[in-house]
Amino acid sequence: MGPLLLTSRAKEICETLVASMYVLGSRALSILGNFLICNRIQKVFLPANCCPVVYALLGSLDIKVQTLDLTPNLRNLNMRPLKNFLAKNSNEVTALLLAHTYGALSDFNESNTRWLRTAGLTYIIDDRCLCIPKFENFWADLTLFSFGYSKFIQLNQSGAVAFVKKPSTYKRLSWKYNKKSYEVVDQALRRHHNPYTVGKNIGNLSWVSNEEEKLNLSVDWILKTIPILVEQTLEKKIILNTIYRGQLGSETEIDILDDRFNFWRFNILIDDSALVLKKIFNAGLFASDHYRTYDRSCQISTDLSKNVINLFNGMTQTKEFCLACCDIILKGTKGEKASKVI
Repeated sequence: MGPLLLTSRAKEICETLVASMYVLGSRALSILGNFLICNRIQKVFLPANCCPVVYALLGSLDIKVQTLDLTPNLRNLNMRPLKNFLAKNSNEVTALLLAHTYGALSDFNESNTRWLRTAGLTYIIDDRCLCIPKFENFWADLTLFSFGYSKFIQLNQSGAVAFVKKPSTYKRLSWKYNKKSYEVVDQALRRHHNPYTVGKNIGNLSWVSNEEEKLNLSVDWILKTIPILVEQTLEKKIILNTIYRGQLGSETEIDILDDRFNFWRFNILIDDSALVLKKIFNAGLFASDHYRTYDRSCQISTDLSKNVINLFNGMTQTKEFCLACCDIILKGTKGEKASKVI
């Protein structure tokens, strides 16, 4: 992408901000917390497989939650619980939080969610933290992007940007960050404690960094630089994804998710995923199994979290890393000992 095109693209993005305000934050989570508080949101409907720190945040703010299961295509949400709630004509201030599974954008948009607003839904939050960051189509009341650890674009200093659609209210609030509180929450989530309960037990936001003044970022820099980094990152991910698919694609015991799901990480579904994941770590490698579902009534989300392995395909991974992970997975599905190491 040439410099003239980038300048034109940045101008186009800036023009879309006329009906929005942009905000920077040290974490997307702090921006979300500010938004929830400022708009006095009382209940949030969100995916059962949403990032656990979001549930912990909602618990800390004592905001009621209702989990929504995924639909069979994994990209959209079963809206029946939300429809049933809105039919009761509740006076509660509500929000629907969309967190796109493994960065695959859902089908929701301004047009096909208009009925939700007509039925009484107050706010829609579009959490694009795992998506390819494209700064366009800000149709929700809050659109979030993150550049922290393990996101599509990971900046050394982390950081986040969001676009708040008017007339939603937003103000950066002050609360004191306590590293020990963060460590308590972090360790509890690593042990897979119920995240909403973890946040509720803390009872405040002291564990959420809200130190925007320490950021060495600007919106102009983000709008100009992130698209360049996206191109570079996509090029690398396509190469690594080709290796993963070439090694694993012919195995009947392994299901590979659609390509739309594989840009944050390369995602496969297998039986005994916990055992195979353990073998990967025992070999000095790493992978993940995001995100655990704590509402067992959400069957599709539960099955996904039980069988998924997220294989890393970022800027720091190599061909040798991918091949070594594949070797362990292939041998693990057959009960054999892996032979390759790096």
